Amino acid sequence: MKKLFLTLVVAFATVCGFAQEKPAINDYHYRGGTVHFNGQFINGASQDFPKQILLIFENEFTNTEVNSLVKVDADGTFASDVYVPHSTTVYLRANDYTGLLPNYLYFFVGDTITLSVDVAGRSSSIAPGSIGYWVERCRHISQEPYAKSPYGDLSQYSSVHKQGRKAVENYCRNTGKVMEKVMKEIDEGRFALPADIHPIAADIIKNNAIFEGLYMMMSLRRMYNYTADYPEFDSISGRIVPVKNEAFGPLDNKWFCKFLKKHERRLLDNPLAMFYSEAGSLVNNAEFGIYEELKSYAYKIVLPVTGGTSQKIQDYAFGFVMPTDYDAQFLQAALPMRCDTLLTVSDYWRQAMECSSKATGLSPNSFMVQWCMMRHIFGFKIDEHESFPDYAASYVAGTMPYITNPIISHHFTKAYREFVKKFEVKTTPEENLATDPVIQRIIAPYKGNVLFLDFWNMGCGPCRAGMMEQRNFIKDMQGKPVKFLYITEDKYREASEEWLGKTYIEGEHIYISSADWEYLQAKLSFIGIPFSCIIDKDGVLHRDMNHTMVLEYLE
Repeated sequence: MKKLFLTLVVAFATVCGFAQEKPAINDYHYRGGTVHFNGQFINGASQDFPKQILLIFENEFTNTEVNSLVKVDADGTFASDVYVPHSTTVYLRANDYTGLLPNYLYFFVGDTITLSVDVAGRSSSIAPGSIGYWVERCRHISQEPYAKSPYGDLSQYSSVHKQGRKAVENYCRNTGKVMEKVMKEIDEGRFALPADIHPIAADIIKNNAIFEGLYMMMSLRRMYNYTADYPEFDSISGRIVPVKNEAFGPLDNKWFCKFLKKHERRLLDNPLAMFYSEAGSLVNNAEFGIYEELKSYAYKIVLPVTGGTSQKIQDYAFGFVMPTDYDAQFLQAALPMRCDTLLTVSDYWRQAMECSSKATGLSPNSFMVQWCMMRHIFGFKIDEHESFPDYAASYVAGTMPYITNPIISHHFTKAYREFVKKFEVKTTPEENLATDPVIQRIIAPYKGNVLFLDFWNMGCGPCRAGMMEQRNFIKDMQGKPVKFLYITEDKYREASEEWLGKTYIEGEHIYISSADWEYLQAKLSFIGIPFSCIIDKDGVLHRDMNHTMVLEYLE
């Protein structure tokens, strides 16, 4: 009887989904560290090998770009301990050899990845055994439930939004059913994986199989929601302007939020989301989809200001940041702006979370919410005000009460410490670019000027639109100690010069080799374009600047 009772308990626990294997991933795995990346280019002469491999990835906690260069020796070998802020997907570039490399590799902290690149055979392979190897090998396993679903190939979703609202909603409901089936199989130990798979890789693949559905669902919903307006190029202003789509009908958010609420602990309050291979895209879709109210709340709460108000009051009206020290005049001016009650950064977050929770029915402070908040602070607010450390400190202090998850808290504190070291400690010679040969080769002819560097290419529509928008401003700056440097790869020179000749884009047009482009991506830590920065007269780099900000450095 006792044996029968125990058997029934185990069976019941399995059905209920709480008799699962203990995950191989633990809290310590969420920290940053190194991945030993080594290997060799083979079947080619030394001149056939690239000089370097560019690794491109992001710190998904701070929404900031991180790049690293790995040197390739003359014999084709390479070996480097690559620091990653957390386990993540890394994209590989090596000039004309990019097509030989894997599209992306999974870098798990503490792992060793050995890559062999066959130049003659135009192929590459990863040595067996590493976590990265298993994630690459088993990638199809997490996609198969959707590709081979009873509802058709759900993995091909990119054009569904063109079929209208009903098609999008049917797709989401069907994808939700597949996700629930996958979760049940995992809970019951029926999700098939290779018998000899690394335990951590097994956790990641099962995790990917769940979040793959959520990612596709959110991506499709976002694509459809973008059709509420369609972009139209305004030849007069040179800008892309939105035009309302009269045929657009809103999606059923009630069903979507109900589905998320049902699985909230697993989908939105689960730190394992960080280990999903497309974690950055996942949280980005959450920011612009599930938690749109959280992100857009700043635009709804702007305190009224009149012309001629002080900078302190303007900062407070738009960012709710108060002076560091007591200021009676500030208090006298600020109190009437909100019925004699001050609005703090902490108040803002509380109200934003309440607004988001009311709109979605979801928990106001889940792991995903805190993740989005941290990305907003370090990828936008602090980045925007990096020259004003007191402003940044106020935003950090006002946000900290809501950062309760230990994993987010660790990265939040670490990111702020790195900000302080970077922007409040004396600039080192390397940081002020004085000793960098590639950058100096580009900027040396313009010494004594404030420099606006704009990285672009012909395939980037926003790049071209931005350059056209800057034309009048550049004309206004003529005669002042400022130069606008438009930088692109030399392989695009012919098409670029043809377009530049038609559009009369003034400024200095600089063409660099693909190797130098990759080097600068790593040095300046940018992935996508357009990317712009300013180098002041002292040679100090200021990131993520728009063209009008050169005025701040001309004084």
